Amino acid sequence: MTSLHYQLYGEGTQIFIAFHGFGQDATVFAQWQQLFPNSKLYCIDLFFHGQSKWTDEDLLLSLPQWQSILADFLTTHRIQKFSLIGFSLGGKIVLISYQLFAERVQAVWLFAPDGLPTSRWYWLATKTPLRSLFRYLMLAEYPVFQKILDSVAQWGIFPKKYLQFIKSQIRQPHQRQQVYATWLLYRDFEVKPLLIQQLAVKYITHFKVFVGKKDTFIRAKQLQKFVNRLSPLATLEVLDCGHHDLLLFYKKLLFSKVLP
Repeated sequence: MTSLHYQLYGEGTQIFIAFHGFGQDATVFAQWQQLFPNSKLYCIDLFFHGQSKWTDEDLLLSLPQWQSILADFLTTHRIQKFSLIGFSLGGKIVLISYQLFAERVQAVWLFAPDGLPTSRWYWLATKTPLRSLFRYLMLAEYPVFQKILDSVAQWGIFPKKYLQFIKSQIRQPHQRQQVYATWLLYRDFEVKPLLIQQLAVKYITHFKVFVGKKDTFIRAKQLQKFVNRLSPLATLEVLDCGHHDLLLFYKKLLFSKVLP
């Protein structure tokens, strides 16, 4: 049975729903309720992460399906108004969720969100006939893709840290299976900046966007256009960190300001 698993932190009245990044789970937001007094954080495991379950043989989560799943979650927990927090892949989930539930969202916090714009590599791997090749590379018993990355590294096209991280995420068979299943499942989640702009203006939703100055995956330049589109309802803050330490860096930064 398909089901969402979540971690609940805090007992306040202000509701946050948070989505983690690829390869993580909901526990990355542990202790975040201390940064937001009088708050309750529902931190959700993405499918193929943590303890959330996707049992449908078809690796495709449609927008109507996600709308129904999230609507059931909100009804079960008697949530009317809420704010959204998302990191990386979770940022894309947040943006899609906002497109579907904008009238109920009070604020949106994005940390190096994916999907602005959609990566050409993601599009090629999930939306074109190259999907068969992507499946082979990810599910082959021997690490074909790692050998390809070793060859690409010699060309000097991509930053070394970028390639090193990708290799670390596909070293084991279960990691490659997770990449393949996750990429395929969310392939219809297309962020629409113009629609978000219209909804933000209509419902006066404020967006806070954060990115690391040393991020080799999501660039501040990519996000600035989105923030400009939403101005004055959106702000962009560039922090002195990379992609994968962004949440930890931000938490430490706020803890130093909130706690004595």
